[in-house]
Amino acid sequence: MYSLTLGVWAIVAAYAILHDQYIVRIAPEHFTIYHGEMWGLTEPKALAAAWAFGSSWYPGILLGMVCTLAARADASVPRVAARDVLKSAAAVV
Repeated sequence: MYSLTLGVWAIVAAYAILHDQYIVRIAPEHFTIYHGEMWGLTEPKALAAAWAFGSSWYPGILLGMVCTLAARADASVPRVAARDVLKSAAAVV
């Protein structure tokens, strides 16, 4: 259960980091001016990665829990393998 939840969270976190790395190349002031300092980081790319990582845990864990419940909750239906759920989550993201 935990590996599935954390696996989905890792997929969401990777997407968030890649997305913010794209945004920081377009508008670096978004992370340097409009966001506060984080852990003493001043480099825009590092700030983007830190903000993405920090903001992805909540939606990633929630989505992971929902995917875990959907894959394992109903006893009358065969369980879906964790590998298939992670592939599906990666395809959706």
